[in-house]
Amino acid sequence: MNARRIATALSLTGREFLRRRGMIALMVGIPVFGFVVIFLALPQQPAALEAIENDVKVRVSLTQTELFGGLSVLTYVGLLAGVTGLYLMRSAMSADRRLMVAGYSPFELVSARVLLLLLIDAALSLFLVGLMLIFLTPRQLPAFVLAIYWAAVIYSFYGGLIGVLVRNELGGIIAVLFLANIDVGYLEIPGYSTVLDEWFAVLLPGFFPTQLAIDAAFTSRLEKLWPSLWSIPHAGAVAGFMLLGYQRATHIHAFLPEQRGRGRWRIAA
Repeated sequence: MNARRIATALSLTGREFLRRRGMIALMVGIPVFGFVVIFLALPQQPAALEAIENDVKVRVSLTQTELFGGLSVLTYVGLLAGVTGLYLMRSAMSADRRLMVAGYSPFELVSARVLLLLLIDAALSLFLVGLMLIFLTPRQLPAFVLAIYWAAVIYSFYGGLIGVLVRNELGGIIAVLFLANIDVGYLEIPGYSTVLDEWFAVLLPGFFPTQLAIDAAFTSRLEKLWPSLWSIPHAGAVAGFMLLGYQRATHIHAFLPEQRGRGRWRIAA
């Protein structure tokens, strides 16, 4: 691994992403529009949510605005981070082959993409939390920001993994949308989903970030901070599969001069 090559690949990838002004505008405009429209449509009724406080399951009384503000940001960050990861890895499939011919390894190229994703995830998390503050002030704001960042990192890696596995771009986008909406949009909400009582719930992408987000937003005592660190090995495992998929999809078959004719016959066959 060459640090200079990773820095060069990171610079090229960052410039490529910044040229996509339409995508950046959508990443900013969609949450703003969604927050405003849904906020205006919220009924003026009380709401409730299950949470853990002092190791006891409690039911927290909230307003619809507070419930919407605390949970919808997880859905938005999952959607936007997932689509960003999908886009970056799909663009890598077509653009990075030239760098591989120039001597770059798949690990160096994926490392550059991962570093850029981590930076974008941080900016996206701060932006969405800033929007959410209009509707809700979390009791533990730094921990809430961390929870949103964990969700962004995990979903951006899942988006990248889908990008290298699903060759059809529209199919990949639909897969990201379904994953985020089903997981953090429903399955992770305590009191609404029974999946959280199952042993395999910890394997869901948004389990630990959502637990920390609910804990930081609605309870007075922070209890889910250390368990949320399991988000790191989860994201690392997904990144490893993403690297393997990227290597397989961008593998360049080298034909020796004396084997070119044989290679052509194999392709024809």
